[in-house]
Amino acid sequence: MNSLEDQPLPNFEWAGDAFWAPDSKSIAVPTVTGLMKMQAPNGALELVTTDTNLHTFRGGSWNDQGTILFAAIDSLPGRIGLYGVPAAGGKAIPVEIPGLKDGR
Repeated sequence: MNSLEDQPLPNFEWAGDAFWAPDSKSIAVPTVTGLMKMQAPNGALELVTTDTNLHTFRGGSWNDQGTILFAAIDSLPGRIGLYGVPAAGGKAIPVEIPGLKDGR
């Protein structure tokens, strides 16, 4: 991305806002089929995880140690869960936040 010109992304069904990898060479993309990643601007989509209900995706962050954290509404109405997954792919694991009452 050595240009200020717009670069269109491939067509897919978005399920939330995309976010950048720490090296700014890849993006994480929540889709209706799962959390995907791709090299920008025109890499192939790669599956990261399908382990959570991403149609309720509420944002994410990708750290330089290769972990993606994201929030999604879980099975309890109105309750948001925080999950972690390796950027290389794998199972999304709920992240406990000490000090929060009932995980909220």
